[in-house]
Amino acid sequence: KPIEVINGYNSGEDLDENIAKNFKGVMLSPFANRVNKATYNFNNTKYILAKVWKEKDYAIHGYLFNQKFDVISETSEQDKATLILKNKYDGTMPGFPFTFETTVTYILSVNNTLRCKTVIENTSGASMPLSFGWHPLFFNEVNVNETLLEFKAQFEIGVDEGLIPTGKKIPFNTFNTC
Repeated sequence: KPIEVINGYNSGEDLDENIAKNFKGVMLSPFANRVNKATYNFNNTKYILAKVWKEKDYAIHGYLFNQKFDVISETSEQDKATLILKNKYDGTMPGFPFTFETTVTYILSVNNTLRCKTVIENTSGASMPLSFGWHPLFFNEVNVNETLLEFKAQFEIGVDEGLIPTGKKIPFNTFNTC
């Protein structure tokens, strides 16, 4: 029996109204956490980011979370269906003048496997800072004993009491079956 496992939005209106409140199911880039005082330095240049939550003293979760992705291809075969999406970031958001393209490939297989591959290509012609994250949210009704989540990670970044990244790399092997 098919079950719904992703906790998303009920409608386009729900998405528009709530996406920046809870970031359900979205990709987070070019920064995937909080940036203290919405300011960072890169290659001896200071940048000031726009803040999603104006009342906070930090920028959060980048610009990709509410951007449109174009469908590049859709294919269906006997054993799988594939969807490829692309976003071209033009460098116009405050504090992040670097251009990049994000390509996401989803492959749903008949064995109830969903694979998601994300490739981010720097198109700015110069070095750029970048981090990537994702807020996958799953329904509580899903039996975790019948579910497997795998991803490759070597470390996690430590955070302080305000959830601002400290830069400290902490070994991560919780999901070591990949």
